[in-house]
Amino acid sequence: MQALIHVIPTLSSGGAEKVCMRLHQTALEQGYSSHLIVLSEICTYDIKDIPNIHRLPLNNAKNLDVIWKQKKALQLLSSCIQCIEQKEAVLAVFGHLDEASMLLQKLAIDAPVLHIIHTSIAKELASYRRMSWLKFIRLKRKKKALVGQHLITVSPSLKAETEQESWLKPLSIKAIFNPFDIQEIRSLAKVDKKPPVAEPYIIHVGRYAKAKRHDILFDAFQLILRKTPSLKLVLLCRVSKKLKKELARRDLTDNVILPGQVDNPYYWMKHAKLLLLSSDYEGLSNVLVEALACETPVVSTDCPSGPSDVLQGFHEDWLVPCRDANALAERANELIETAPEVDLNAWPLRKEVEPTRVLEHYIAAAKAAGTGV
Repeated sequence: MQALIHVIPTLSSGGAEKVCMRLHQTALEQGYSSHLIVLSEICTYDIKDIPNIHRLPLNNAKNLDVIWKQKKALQLLSSCIQCIEQKEAVLAVFGHLDEASMLLQKLAIDAPVLHIIHTSIAKELASYRRMSWLKFIRLKRKKKALVGQHLITVSPSLKAETEQESWLKPLSIKAIFNPFDIQEIRSLAKVDKKPPVAEPYIIHVGRYAKAKRHDILFDAFQLILRKTPSLKLVLLCRVSKKLKKELARRDLTDNVILPGQVDNPYYWMKHAKLLLLSSDYEGLSNVLVEALACETPVVSTDCPSGPSDVLQGFHEDWLVPCRDANALAERANELIETAPEVDLNAWPLRKEVEPTRVLEHYIAAAKAAGTGV
């Protein structure tokens, strides 16, 4: 049986890393040969019992566009792939995130290479351009590794958006949803009937970054507090001094709970009144899928890709315009008051995100790339 290889910069707690791990484990469970190559030793997962995870001896995966570090990383990655190829035939190599795609594009690999687009290229480039011209140039250079390649986007709307980037000229482009083990999420969500905190709360899950628009989130939460002063906001993210300073500036320190990056976010999602998402852009928005799996209502900005795919044909009225704190707060107040049930049986996306179905789509995409179909 031909092997599948996934390559990713780190195994930190991000969404792309979680997707990569789930794809690898699902393939192994279904009897496929699968390998996961990590471009650094950074790992927040317990992987001791998971076979075929190869961590390259690099402290981190940053600055791999710097020549001397890139050369070392290329040698290590090439050697790792060659070791796998010597033992078994490889069906395809999947590159996740910029650093992986950048390195894979420079290697001569017999098997087809497919690059996974986890977020909006256009919006990410625009964000970097606003931050720093140098950062923008470096990111654009990394993105050029995707030109003329086989691409997989994590949602149909992201595929449509990516197709508008004419400079990419992909050999092929397919949309495949991220995999989610709904039953496992539901099981983890129910570990304890008692809520993790006594006060009623709403929740946001995601790193403290500009794309997540915590400024809009906090503006909306302050409006929500006018109607429900006892409500708390739980932020599941890495807690930084910058975040604490912003909460203090807004006089929200006592209204916001900061558990940090928890082992079981689903337990927190399950007991929340709702999950709020205020992003300017997403790829699929994994946290929306996970919250719905926990039967927790969501209110999200209708950003260019992701949320609309998750809620299409289900609760499209839970989407609000981007960068509109008033709309976010108004819809959140409605859901807090009405407490709607989430009927998973009526959710069209549920079957599409089943890990075995997603794996089938990945294998089909790999075979098509190999034959040029």
